[in-house]
Amino acid sequence: MMLSRMEAGKKDGEVNGNEKKAIGMVESKNSLSVTLASPKFAS
Repeated sequence: MMLSRMEAGKKDGEVNGNEKKAIGMVESKNSLSVTLASPKFAS
């Protein structure tokens, strides 16, 4: 893997961005489930 620094950085940035997006979607789904399951919200 002999990529230039800029190419490697760009690829890392894209991968990290996509991972963060996926993690963010999962986290928002989880927090929504927690909110719906919390007794305060249910009552």
